[in-house]
Amino acid sequence: IAQVAGYAFAKPRKAPAPGTYHYGVTALDRSGNESGMSAEIEMAPPVVPALAFPADLADDATDDLIFVWNYAPGASEYDLVVSEDTAFDATLYSANRLEDTAYASPKLDGETTYYWRARSRNASGESAYSPTRSFTTAFPAAPELISPAHASMDVSPDTTLVWASNPIAETYRLRIASSIAFGDEQILLDTTGLSDTTYALVDLDPGEVYFWRVAASNAYGESQWSDGNGFKVVKVVESADGLPTDYALDQNYPNPFNPTTTIRFALPEAGLARLTVYDLLGREVEVLANERLRAGVHEYRFEASRLASGPYFYVLSVNGKRFADKMLLVK
Repeated sequence: IAQVAGYAFAKPRKAPAPGTYHYGVTALDRSGNESGMSAEIEMAPPVVPALAFPADLADDATDDLIFVWNYAPGASEYDLVVSEDTAFDATLYSANRLEDTAYASPKLDGETTYYWRARSRNASGESAYSPTRSFTTAFPAAPELISPAHASMDVSPDTTLVWASNPIAETYRLRIASSIAFGDEQILLDTTGLSDTTYALVDLDPGEVYFWRVAASNAYGESQWSDGNGFKVVKVVESADGLPTDYALDQNYPNPFNPTTTIRFALPEAGLARLTVYDLLGREVEVLANERLRAGVHEYRFEASRLASGPYFYVLSVNGKRFADKMLLVK
């Protein structure tokens, strides 16, 4: 029983169990006096809705797909379920208690087959699910990034981005950002309509970290974004013979990291080098290097799965010189 004030209609509370129920309406005045009951209405659970769009086995689904089903007599709401398997064990998403007979789908993956079904509801219960339909998206899948590989440490200031070609893609969209989050304020480049699967970059800032991702498009729509790859531009300045001209300790990459990161440094001459990691209290955590090294660029990998999250310092001591930088472990 529900009391309603100020409305011309109301949804009855859900029945305790599916079945046929009878409803009527009475009116109460301000003194609590109740009128006689209106004509009695019989309400049975609604019938199964008939799916309308996309058609079963359709292979031309676009990236702005709208699911449509027919009105089911007696229904007041609908439930929609979308999955990547026929048993609906891996439900992609469900939209419940929809009052309309159409639903705009969230972004789907390209070149993928999906399965969907719907059922109807009213105050007397819910119908069985409709027969399952399937459809396949006709826009491209997200591209695979090839080069530079993720977490590359020695990328040239003049480099070329390369991603895999997709036979059904017509154009590509490329974004480059200063952060893996790709927030609006972090976007450095956003270009569309690329017909090739390469893009040349020039004069990147030495020592800086860049992130990039690609989407593919055709007449049916645009793919999801690819995974974002990050790379660090080499900071070491080399002489004509290819050796560093000065000592340099780069920022570790990636940073923040979990649980591994790479520390890179340059030596213009040979010497006994010691690379040590310390915690915030100055306690020695690990000695990564303690040996005589030739002139050139050297990299050491730091694995921190046993350590707690937080800031750490790494220190390079070589030929009477000392360099230090800070890194952040985030688990």
